[in-house]
Amino acid sequence: MVASWWSRARLGIFVHWTPASVPGWAPPYVPPSELPTAGRRAPLGWTSYAEWYENSLRFPGSPAAAHHRATY
Repeated sequence: MVASWWSRARLGIFVHWTPASVPGWAPPYVPPSELPTAGRRAPLGWTSYAEWYENSLRFPGSPAAAHHRATY
C-alpha cells in the first residue's frame, strides 16, 4: 500500500549515486584536536567519510590524496 498522494505526484525521484560512485576508502577518524591547523580549510582533507573522497583529493597533503596516488 502506498500513500494517497503517490499516484498523483508529478515530481519523480532520480537516484544517481550508488555505492559504486564512491571508492570504499576513507582515512581513519582523527579527533578534531589532532587535525592539522595549517589553514582554515586544512581539516577538510582529513574527513573520515568516504562520500567526501573526491573533495579530499583537492588537498595535496591529505591521506585521501596519498592513498589515491599510491592506488590509482
